[in-house]
Amino acid sequence: LFNLRFQAATGQLESHGRLGAVRKEIARIYTVIRERELGIGGAA
Repeated sequence: LFNLRFQAATGQLESHGRLGAVRKEIARIYTVIRERELGIGGAA
């Protein structure tokens, strides 16, 4: 994510949609980790 943001700031980023996709993917990973900590996850 840092690299994508750096590329966006310097104008080298080719796909701006990738930035949002990576953020959502990271949020999804954090959600799964938190569910496992709480014992909520269905098929963990």
